[in-house]
Amino acid sequence: MADVAGINHASLVSLPTKEISADFQYANSSGVENTGAAFEVANPNFTVRVGSKGWNGAGLGGYSIDGGLHYTPWVCPSGMTAGRIAVSATGETMVWTTQSGSTYRSADRGNSWTKINSVGFAVMSNYDGKKVPDC
Repeated sequence: MADVAGINHASLVSLPTKEISADFQYANSSGVENTGAAFEVANPNFTVRVGSKGWNGAGLGGYSIDGGLHYTPWVCPSGMTAGRIAVSATGETMVWTTQSGSTYRSADRGNSWTKINSVGFAVMSNYDGKKVPDC
């Protein structure tokens, strides 16, 4: 999945009021590419997105506590870009597998990231334990 900017669709009957990229501004913008999104099952208002600054650019990501209406960007360590992200079902722990294949974990809303060596099956599964198919 990759989406230029991205839009939060909270309703099936009304149009979104803004693009998500409004919360991910940076100097010399060449566009925002969203490549991964997830939410916490126990609290769907906690959502996260990852992507890059333009196609193949530096990484970007952020979290929302209001269901995606507003995002708070986090600082991405060097080398973290695009990829997929997962959120634990009952907490705000995130696992981000970057475009380069490295995997990182954060338990503080992206304030710090720790590189990890492996990811368990549950990270790539739906809440009910079924494997998530590749897009």
